[in-house]
Amino acid sequence: MATLKDLTDLMASSNLTEAQIADLISTLTVMQKENKASKRGKKVVLSAELLELLEKCTLNRGAALSCPKCGSVSVSKNGKRNGRQRYLCKDCHRTFGDTYGTLLYHSRLSVAQWKQFLTLTLYNTSLNKIKRDMGINRVTAWFNRHKVCSLIHQIEGEQDRFPSIVEGDEFYVPLSFIGERNKAFFLEGLQRMPRHHRNRADKYEYVEQAGYEVTDVQDMEGFQDNNTIPSGLKVSKELNGLDKEARRKRGISNEQVCVLTAVDKAENTYLSPSCLGKIEPRHLEQQWGGRFAEDSILVTDSLRAYKTFANHNKVHLRQIPSGKHASGPFNLGKVNAYHSRLTDFMDWYKEVASKYLDHYLALFRWQEKHRKHRTAEQVKILLDMLTRGVSERVMLKELKYKHMPFDTKGLI
Repeated sequence: MATLKDLTDLMASSNLTEAQIADLISTLTVMQKENKASKRGKKVVLSAELLELLEKCTLNRGAALSCPKCGSVSVSKNGKRNGRQRYLCKDCHRTFGDTYGTLLYHSRLSVAQWKQFLTLTLYNTSLNKIKRDMGINRVTAWFNRHKVCSLIHQIEGEQDRFPSIVEGDEFYVPLSFIGERNKAFFLEGLQRMPRHHRNRADKYEYVEQAGYEVTDVQDMEGFQDNNTIPSGLKVSKELNGLDKEARRKRGISNEQVCVLTAVDKAENTYLSPSCLGKIEPRHLEQQWGGRFAEDSILVTDSLRAYKTFANHNKVHLRQIPSGKHASGPFNLGKVNAYHSRLTDFMDWYKEVASKYLDHYLALFRWQEKHRKHRTAEQVKILLDMLTRGVSERVMLKELKYKHMPFDTKGLI
């Protein structure tokens, strides 16, 4: 029988006879079978730390065993693969393992690496520093950060309820499309240039790279007469219009994401992105509806939306008048301090893409809940928590095309 090198040389020459092709197929088939046999005979040795985590995954899965793909409870054990328990769903006939929907799902990092990664994440370390310290790819660091944040968000997404006095307020974050590379999204969807430093020639080039002629700029601005070729002055004027739209607006506008916040003395918290611009009663109803006990007191600023919400839900409301810091014994000191720490947290990340804002807020909220623990204890608690299986696995492709987690009011 010919060797693999001989067959490779023959393939390169592209002068194979039928007998040589049959010989090639026979050789490759034998090699494939030998490769499979060697893999079957190879025993996978798992570390003690990994076995401990896998056991926790099994216990967490066994507490409420159901198929993560269809939700059926008709599930049975289906052998082991590489020392890991597999399950078979009797309804959809698909298999899954204990690590499905956990931190370990499709992960190539060791337990020691995960502990290091979680430590760096809790220190709000930049992706470039994580890449250098751990020797991993930057995309891997980015994906694992969002994998951790997404799992926290899914596991603790319900957030807290409030039995007594609670302070509520809004926190605003600039709307950001950092990482967006689709030129048509900016020119057609937002009708503005991205906020990058470009000279006039670069802006002309950007428009042309988006698939438009420079003279087509007028069409994006709604001109009716498409047969008229504009002068250079008119094109320049339209580009100036796109530039003007790209400038940030002052105050609360549709370029600010409203984050709804609530804090009480028992350290119950609510933190979630709500909408673009000023919050409305319907947003409060969607997010805060049913969270307050009958005798709880909601303390807010003088925004009218809070009064509408409180009247509709029969919640006791105390509003701080504009320009005042307190109303009798009530004030917003606790929620303002919470916002101060949130500002410091967001500053570590410079600018956060708005579609991932809920991930970062979930991470901050978890850190606040456990800020009395040392970092090593936080890592242990977090690692244990992330062995719980969630229904939605975190995939790179889905993260890239993630939708905005708040009401865009039809502007995006």
